[in-house]
Amino acid sequence: VAFLLAQEGKAMEKEESFENAVKPLIKWLNENTNPHAVIVVEVGGAVLYSGEQSVVTDEFIKG
Repeated sequence: VAFLLAQEGKAMEKEESFENAVKPLIKWLNENTNPHAVIVVEVGGAVLYSGEQSVVTDEFIKG
């Protein structure tokens, strides 16, 4: 039981750490870009993309 509680605590800490890391980036994105912008973060860097045009459809999805 103690092991499971410790694992759960670590998972919650990791989730909180992730949230604390991304909130400043989300704030920056909202203050400095348009509503269509997306940032992709990888271990070696980050890329800012801004959509100029989009089409959303589920017409070709099988299921």
